[in-house]
Amino acid sequence: LKNYWKSFIVENITQEKIKTDILQGTILKFIHNNERGKDGFLKCGNNEYYFNLSINFHLTPKIEVNSIVKFELYPEKNGKKEHARIKSIVD
Repeated sequence: LKNYWKSFIVENITQEKIKTDILQGTILKFIHNNERGKDGFLKCGNNEYYFNLSINFHLTPKIEVNSIVKFELYPEKNGKKEHARIKSIVD
């Protein structure tokens, strides 16, 4: 039975970064800003990237529209566009 159930495991479950660089961008807008956290779009250069923040992430209450943040890009599941994972706020 172990072999049977292992056949359903998707290879490479962990997300890998698209780029190893830490990028810098500005929060453009929020789609949701509620008791579950925040999600929206940030802009870096001429590109916009989706991001989401858990309510438990220590920077969530501090991030507002026009905040400048440092982030990394990760591929999205199911072949969709990449998304940003915010790492810090630029002072």
